[in-house]
Amino acid sequence: MAVRREVVLIVDDQRAVRQLVARILTRHGYTVIEAGGAAEALAWLNHEHQTPDVVVSDVMMPTMNGPELVAHLHARQPTLKVLYISGYSGDVLATRTALELTATVLEKPFSATMLLQALRDVLDDPESP
Repeated sequence: MAVRREVVLIVDDQRAVRQLVARILTRHGYTVIEAGGAAEALAWLNHEHQTPDVVVSDVMMPTMNGPELVAHLHARQPTLKVLYISGYSGDVLATRTALELTATVLEKPFSATMLLQALRDVLDDPESP
C-alpha cells in the first residue's frame, strides 16, 4: 500500500507562525501549502489543480477571518477538514467570530506534538469537517 502524503493548507497572517507550522508538518511527511491570509489562500486555490485535505487556519486575521474563509472553502470543497489555531481564548473567539461549536481549535502557543496530534485527530475523524 502506498503512503499517502496529505496536503495541508496553512493560512496565518503571522509569517513566523505559518513557517513554524509548515516546517513541523513537512518534517512529518505532509505536503504543505502556505498562505499569508484568506485572499492568498483563495487565489492559490483558483490557480492550482491540487486540493488540500485539510486547512490549518488562524481564527483572527485581517480582512476575512478563519471561519469566513472556511465557509468559502467549504462551498468549493465540502469535505475539506479544518483545524483552527488561535492566540485567543475560547470565550473571546465565541463572541468575536462565527466559529461553530464543534470546531477544533488549537490554542497558541502549542508544541509540535500538540499540533501533530490535533491535525491527526481532525484528519482521522469520520464526522469531520
